Amino acid sequence: MRRRCAVYVTVQQLVILMVGATAHADPVSSAINALRSPSPAVRSDAASALAHLKSQRAVPALIQALKDPVASVRGQALRAMGNTVTRQDTPQLIAVLHSSNLHQKTDAIRLLGMLADPRAVPALVQCLRTSNALYQQLSARALGEIGSPAAAIPLERLLKSSNERTRLEAVDALGKIDAMQAAPSIVPLLSDKSSQVAMTAAITLANLHNPAVTPALEKVIAEHHTSQYGIGFYAAYALGMLGDRKAVPVLEQQLYSRNQSIRAASTMALSHMHIVSAVPKIIPLLKDRSTLVRFDAAQALGVLRDPRSVDALLVSLKDPDEDVREQSARALGLIGSWKAVKPLEYAAFHDSDDAIPKAAGIALGQIGDPQAKPTLLRLEHSTDPIVRDAARYGMQLLKLHEGNAK
Repeated sequence: MRRRCAVYVTVQQLVILMVGATAHADPVSSAINALRSPSPAVRSDAASALAHLKSQRAVPALIQALKDPVASVRGQALRAMGNTVTRQDTPQLIAVLHSSNLHQKTDAIRLLGMLADPRAVPALVQCLRTSNALYQQLSARALGEIGSPAAAIPLERLLKSSNERTRLEAVDALGKIDAMQAAPSIVPLLSDKSSQVAMTAAITLANLHNPAVTPALEKVIAEHHTSQYGIGFYAAYALGMLGDRKAVPVLEQQLYSRNQSIRAASTMALSHMHIVSAVPKIIPLLKDRSTLVRFDAAQALGVLRDPRSVDALLVSLKDPDEDVREQSARALGLIGSWKAVKPLEYAAFHDSDDAIPKAAGIALGQIGDPQAKPTLLRLEHSTDPIVRDAARYGMQLLKLHEGNAK
């Protein structure tokens, strides 16, 4: 009974704050005044009310509430600030960075990152130079959200931090600010003792598009070819995103890797780079023992759109895995071979998986064979609304083909 009363009083307090039922003030002023209550429950409800009221007048009081000794009050105040704060409040938040209160300072850093105001960059860079790892990590993340190149050199210095999380946040931020010149400093992290840091470094290097790192990524694949979905996988992925054609021989070689994740990543990398010459090497992967590799091979062949892969994809329409069958149907539609019409029509009505009729309907429209009209009309009367929509879309594509042929 006592607990129920406490909950009832708290909710009642919140209702009073929201409607401004005090004798002398509006709801915002009532809530601001309640932030000074001796009761933590009242202070928490006041901050919650301000989150709903979204008034700029509450910002100074909420900044003070970030110092509250009770975690729930600070959390509600931060939530309210997130709903209320604008770039007009950036100077106030920057001033908070000089506070000695840990909670207030960390919350201010988070809010500055959310606002992404370039005016906060110098102050956040100063936070990078403190000895407090948490300040460094939050500031690195905020600088990444802001995206200012001015933060590149200070962030590079953190790549040598002894703190794993700090290195992680720094390398991620460098990717977000597109600091291509930082690529040489990031390369050593490919061998970081933390797998998470190493993988993030690989992804960041891919996003920076600096071809100078190609040899380093190739070396990583050669040295880390045993662990599934480890740094070797991410290095192969990065090479594809990087798009340096000098990496093609290495990626083609990795199609035969004993590591299924590297085979899959290399397949997608070659398709992303649109290496049509790799098609004869990718086709055999449709029979790979790994479902993931077969799926990625079908997807890659659809991207490459080479007619040489049609026969193998037709066989894959009968793959034991439904996702591989669906992806094979999609690939056949992208390639656009009329040879696939009859097999796709058969799959649309005889495959046990619900996704196949949808994929087949769209693929038939992409191919553009008028003989597929009866099949699409039949699919338009399916009991599955997703299949009906796909068939209608397929019919639209078919009519476009007919219009272009006239």
